[in-house]
Amino acid sequence: MSFVKSVDASDMIKIADTLFKLFSEVIEWVGSSNIVHVVTDNAANYVSAGKLIHEKKRSNWKEIVRLGVTRFATVFITLKSIYDRKEDLQTLMVDKYFTSHELSKSVNGKMISSIILDSKFWEDCLTTVMIVGPLIKLLRLVDADEKPSLGYVYEGMQRAKIAIKTIFRNRKTAYTPYTSILKMQWDKHLKRDLHAAAYFLNPGFFYSEGFVEKANILRSLLDLFDIETLYDDSVAAMQEIQLYRDRKESFGRESALKAIKRLEPGR
Repeated sequence: MSFVKSVDASDMIKIADTLFKLFSEVIEWVGSSNIVHVVTDNAANYVSAGKLIHEKKRSNWKEIVRLGVTRFATVFITLKSIYDRKEDLQTLMVDKYFTSHELSKSVNGKMISSIILDSKFWEDCLTTVMIVGPLIKLLRLVDADEKPSLGYVYEGMQRAKIAIKTIFRNRKTAYTPYTSILKMQWDKHLKRDLHAAAYFLNPGFFYSEGFVEKANILRSLLDLFDIETLYDDSVAAMQEIQLYRDRKESFGRESALKAIKRLEPGR
């Protein structure tokens, strides 16, 4: 590891083009053929600069390390990219270019070679990628800045659990080790009345065939609103909830029904 240079960017407007020029100077100095990975901040301007770098790469390059779509999932996105390059990597390990290189005779080289040529590694890799796929979709939603995500978290977690069960063909003994970890983290960090209430109050989900009717969902809504403290308005509040639940009066209007899937729950 060696230090190349530092730049005082305190007075610089950090837009994608400016950052791209800074990165390009270093890449040109090091040599594009020697670049393995460029690590940057995950802010939008840095991601855009990274995309510019990728657009100007050599035509025969194949990506393995991928730009992180969400800051929490980069390692799994990279793992998926590695799996997609399985045949190329295995071919490299038996190619004369590698086997005659001093790296193939080093401890690390032998270890990497044994991993890439191990069928069990690729089986585990595929399993991991398939399991994490639904979770990455949920993380992209939660980590996005385009729109409020509160109304989608509960449904997203339900969908992730169903997807994982489907991967293992609903064999309980096969999917339980993974869904139990998911449930433990959900219960510990994310399971809140607010998420269940937002799920209930999102008409796009509530009026769909896939809505999961559970007693704890309505209970979470009532606990969150604390109906008992509304005193004189408690009856009116319960009536409004009932009207919404049964899709009556204004909730049953044709205009309201048409807007169900287009209207964001935060609006």
